[in-house]
Amino acid sequence: MTAISYYKLRIPIGFFLARLLLVFFSVLTPAYSQEAKTGEVEAPIPAELLVPSISETELAYRLIPLTKKELSPLASTWLGIVSEKTAKISVLQVSLLDDPSKATESAHREIAQMVEDRADLFKRFSMIVDALE
Repeated sequence: MTAISYYKLRIPIGFFLARLLLVFFSVLTPAYSQEAKTGEVEAPIPAELLVPSISETELAYRLIPLTKKELSPLASTWLGIVSEKTAKISVLQVSLLDDPSKATESAHREIAQMVEDRADLFKRFSMIVDALE
């Protein structure tokens, strides 16, 4: 796989950062609201929504009945899932830079697959953020 085709798989960083900031500020907002002061306990996140391999269709249906209070911690959790995957990709990329002998065709394929997987996770994360808005 060439470097050009690998870079075509990347999600634009600006789009990712915009979503990250949106979730960050929407998570902070309840801390300053009147509802947060009343001592209400957040509803637990359904386990089915935390499975990274959940299909987009199933996720879309499961998001419909959720309230903003339920979506906010879900978005934070999915942000962690996407960030963890991104961190793994970064570590692998840096290891290839540090040791060019490891930069084999299979290593580049592995990174490309990880980037595709992260893109799928990011789609799901974006669905949750869109539902939160």
